[in-house]
This record gives sequence, structure tokens and C-alpha cells, in this order.
Amino acid sequence: MFRPDCATLRSAGFVVLLTGVFLMVNSQVVYAASSNSETGDLLAPLNITSSEGVPIDGYELNGEGGSIVSFKTQSLAFALSGLFTLLRLLVGLAGWRSRLPSDDSCC
Repeated sequence: MFRPDCATLRSAGFVVLLTGVFLMVNSQVVYAASSNSETGDLLAPLNITSSEGVPIDGYELNGEGGSIVSFKTQSLAFALSGLFTLLRLLVGLAGWRSRLPSDDSCC
């Protein structure tokens, strides 16, 4: 009868553990993205309103990269979309930080 050695069992256990973590994290992301409530979103605390009264997730940047074989325009559209998302995240973090109560006892 075949008996696996310690290294094989360790590798198999590591793969099973990573698969479990992957499935658990992705199921949480899918649940948060598919819920309709304001508190279900992962970035809901960062969804501040602008001076115009529009929630920050209302702003979008849609870029058309052209043809599927046009690598340069596709990569530029992808990079600009990623930069806009990062900028929106940073603005949300700054707004979230400004809403926190300030602790002036440290200064």
C-alpha cells in the first residue's frame, strides 16, 4: 500500500488551506458586491458625498481602448481606469479621516 511521505502531505495540506482561504475571501467579496444595502459594500465607509451632494462612487471614468489587438490603447485605458480608482479610494480615505473625531489630547 502506498503511504505518502511528510513533504507530500505538507504540500497537499498547504494547497487545501490556500484553496479554502481563496474561496472564503472571494465569497465575501461576491456577497458584498451583490448586496443592495449601503452597509454591504466593502468600501461603504469611504463612500462620502462631494460638495455637489453626489456620492463618490457616482463618479466613473469609462475609457474605450479601441480594438482588442491594439495593445497600446488597451493598456492606456486600463492604466487610466486603475489610476482613477486609486484616486477615488484616496479621496474616500481622506474624507473618512476628516469625519473621524479628532483627538487633540496628543498635541
